[in-house]
Amino acid sequence: MCGGCRLTVAGQTKFACVDGPGFDGHEVDFDELISRNRIYEDFENRKREENCRLLNQDVT
Repeated sequence: MCGGCRLTVAGQTKFACVDGPGFDGHEVDFDELISRNRIYEDFENRKREENCRLLNQDVT
């Protein structure tokens, strides 16, 4: 497992790919989840810019 889907639910570490995807939303530590997902934000934005056909069109 890569750990990209790891989250804390009711104080326990869970993996959405194995243990989920259904969790009680009141038990999910969303602050931790949002913080962890921001780790990938720069990479995702770079890839989006590289691969987006709309952004890379030669408009003449």
